Amino acid sequence: MANKARTAALAMAMLVTAATPAASDGREAIVLSVENLGGLPPHVLEAALQIAATPYDEIDVDLLWLPEGAAPSPERTGSFRLRVVLPGEATERAMLASGAPFNALAVARGSADVYIFCSRIASMARPLWISHATVLGRALAHEIGHQVLPGSGHTMNGIMNAILDYQTHKAPSFTGGQARSIQRLLLGQRTRP
Repeated sequence: MANKARTAALAMAMLVTAATPAASDGREAIVLSVENLGGLPPHVLEAALQIAATPYDEIDVDLLWLPEGAAPSPERTGSFRLRVVLPGEATERAMLASGAPFNALAVARGSADVYIFCSRIASMARPLWISHATVLGRALAHEIGHQVLPGSGHTMNGIMNAILDYQTHKAPSFTGGQARSIQRLLLGQRTRP
């Protein structure tokens, strides 16, 4: 059993490392440690992580995915860090019962944690014939947005809309003002002593 868990952890580490966008010179970064406690299939997680990166890539921000316990490269140590948790179903039910909105697919908690409710996302995606990875990726991009746009809340359009559009081919984007706010926050994080 321990051997199976170790093999699965190693496979996830290789998968997440392979899904990590290459850092580009001059771009800010958000470093994510992903905890797949719910056992989401690696191919779904990989596709979701790539979808989540799209609106950030459009504003010249890298999303860097780290396996659990891994450290970012030395040039990225000052980057903004978040923990993304994909809880198991029991934890997900408990979180939803303790006050998460009845229709929430994910929540940003505290200043550095994002929780994604995978079973709820799967239940929503299935009857609409939308890929699980699309809904997961867009929900993840949205919740990361709450962490890098503190106090901004929801908007009338784009990736920060309270009701995300999962059916359009083109992923929703950040507004120009949101992009500038994110860049300022990330630059401040990197240059902080």
